[in-house]
Amino acid sequence: MSAITVLQQRMSFLLAPNAPLRSKARRVAGHLQSPVLKKYLIEGFHRIEGWCGGPDTFLVMDILAGLQPSACTGYGAAEIGVHHGLFFIGMHNRCSRDAKSLAIDLFDLQHLNVDHSGYGERSIFLSNLAKHAISPDNCFLHRGDSLSLAKADINSMRENYGPFRFFSVDGGHTADHCFKDLCTSEELTAAGGVVMLDDSFAYDWPGVTEGLFRYLNRREAKLAPFAVTSKKVFLTQNDHCRAYAAGLKEELGRRDVKFQTKNSTVSGSPILILSFAT
Repeated sequence: MSAITVLQQRMSFLLAPNAPLRSKARRVAGHLQSPVLKKYLIEGFHRIEGWCGGPDTFLVMDILAGLQPSACTGYGAAEIGVHHGLFFIGMHNRCSRDAKSLAIDLFDLQHLNVDHSGYGERSIFLSNLAKHAISPDNCFLHRGDSLSLAKADINSMRENYGPFRFFSVDGGHTADHCFKDLCTSEELTAAGGVVMLDDSFAYDWPGVTEGLFRYLNRREAKLAPFAVTSKKVFLTQNDHCRAYAAGLKEELGRRDVKFQTKNSTVSGSPILILSFAT
């Protein structure tokens, strides 16, 4: 995405917020169990510029939170590529108030943004945190290129902030970035934690798809996919894949959500393909 395109999108967002998207966010909020996440979708979601795969992503996350092991409930969320915090704040707000969350982004180091994905501004991100995050003081920032994260950096993040129950990968959209970020996420995600990869099969970001399959084809990969939406692939450790896919389908039906499913495989792993009514 070019700088001009991003600027045009930003201006259109500021001048005329997407009314249909705001309306859908309110409808999705009605299916959520978390009152904090529900409040965010109604009051904050439409005020923050960014991309997250739509309000349905928060519904999937809300359900998965209820399926996670009890040990996960005290952990926070992390995201590589937070932009202005649209998805990061939603993840953080689905965690407990005292959980620590970590935002990893280039911020002002845009000369390292080799594929021109994003262009987030730190000041806007911090302002959005202050306005909409359940506990902004428990949100921590790491400024830098995720490709440069060394083993020592990752160990320090896990020790000081993690592990995490949710981990979003939405940083650089090159194959190298995607592959490295998935490797990083597997080291920082708790047992039963969920990794969400954005733009997984987007035709205009083929590097993400290449990076995903490069990761999945590693014999030592610790994560496997269990569900796919129009924008995201959801991954976790093998021990939890089947229960999460089955639980998702069952709970969506229980919450009276309009959706369709299809069973398929990705790199040999059974997955649930989810399609939601617009």
